[in-house]
Amino acid sequence: MADPLSITASILAVVGAAYTSAQGLYDLIDGLQSAPKTIADMKTDIAGVQRVLQSLQTSLKEQPAALAPIFERVGIKETVAVCEDITKDFTRTMEKYTTHSKDGSFSNRDRLTVTFRKSKLEGFWTRLNVAKDTVEFAVTSAILATSSSTYGSIEDLKKALENQVEALKVQSQRLVTIEKDVNDLELDEEAEADETNDIIPITSHERDLTLTMLPILKKACAESLGVTEAQSGNTYQKFGDVTSEDSSKVGAGVAGSNLGTGNVQQEFGNTNAKNSSQAYVGRMDSQDFKDLWDSPTSKLNKAQADILCMGFGFHQRDSEVERVIRHAATRNSGRGVIMFAAAGSEGDNRPVPYPARDPNVFCVYSTDGFGNSSPFNLSLLDPRDRFSTLGEEVRFGRIAEDTRGTGSGSTFSATIVAAMAAEILNWWRRCHEARVFRCLESSANRIDYIGMEEMRKIFHLMSLERDGFRYLTPWMLFEDGDISQVASKVVYALESGW
Repeated sequence: MADPLSITASILAVVGAAYTSAQGLYDLIDGLQSAPKTIADMKTDIAGVQRVLQSLQTSLKEQPAALAPIFERVGIKETVAVCEDITKDFTRTMEKYTTHSKDGSFSNRDRLTVTFRKSKLEGFWTRLNVAKDTVEFAVTSAILATSSSTYGSIEDLKKALENQVEALKVQSQRLVTIEKDVNDLELDEEAEADETNDIIPITSHERDLTLTMLPILKKACAESLGVTEAQSGNTYQKFGDVTSEDSSKVGAGVAGSNLGTGNVQQEFGNTNAKNSSQAYVGRMDSQDFKDLWDSPTSKLNKAQADILCMGFGFHQRDSEVERVIRHAATRNSGRGVIMFAAAGSEGDNRPVPYPARDPNVFCVYSTDGFGNSSPFNLSLLDPRDRFSTLGEEVRFGRIAEDTRGTGSGSTFSATIVAAMAAEILNWWRRCHEARVFRCLESSANRIDYIGMEEMRKIFHLMSLERDGFRYLTPWMLFEDGDISQVASKVVYALESGW
């Protein structure tokens, strides 16, 4: 495939030619004094074509790398060329109709000719506007597929995508109707041969022009619809406020090599860091994600993080993210960072995404508030790690500002399970500080860190079989007796196998 710069250059060349052709037709009509209203009104439609072409040109110059491949897919160059063909053809027609008009004045004879040619003027209007609208739809689809920065919220973006899908479906049907109507028209070859006949509904040339351009416009609509529907099915994530306190380190966001395709849209609340803490929020590519963990000067590397929660998923394995996970799995005296990832929310339409399918990561599934498996869950990946928790209608947002909302998906489940793991680690440390394990005379007193295997055993202890998953119920463990009784159960789980 050609590089974005060469694609951009070729598209801009066609756009420039189409704009020049439209300007020539505009100037021709504008120069005709006392032109019939049907002719004068066409300047508005021609100016509309120029506006769309300018928008296309501006957008492409601002984001050539992102937009060029999409424009190539939808056939924007061929679609714009249709606009040029239409304006050039009608320029020749107008020059023929105005042969008796001199010095910019519209002659009575030419006025009569134009009046009888009304059907042909309407044909031009239809061709021009349907081509212009198709170009505009293609540009809108490309912009929606590459950026959410122009929208105030994820809800606004999703609504814009829904509207675009419906508009493209209507436009596609419009093209089908025009094609049928043109094919149904009968040509009178004998009347067409008479150049003085001014009331022929459509000539063979006009019919051929229309039937040639329609497949191009239909393809552009179909591809634009595909781009938009793909974007509508992307992952949308909304984060509330992110606050880190008391020398803690908090990160929220998404990493991965295919972020540039716009497959993940995010919205964040406020970020606050207090009392010598650090907070990281945003998006990065996979190389930056790797550097964040592996760099000798990385603050996260020095921090020796205990838990990593990845609420995202890619259909293809990402080599840089995989390298980070393998490195993290050997950290903390070999026990590894405890890692969680969302199992996905596409049912069995897709396999479990990466990194949830990585053997070093807990794959977390979603349930409703009663522990029942969510309908969008994927098939089980590993019979050992089939932990699930609430992932439907999860409340989030800024409570103080009363901007709370709800969301569903395994991303929420993974985040909740990671929070459970953090509480377990804190509980474990408090037990050590209170010398609870020393009193029990167990090997747990020698375990100074909880890793993946230890957390797996504790999760099994505090979960129940439900719909084929292990539904996590921490309250049933930690609300049952004092700290010594709970510790005794945990120690037994750690010393036995699951």
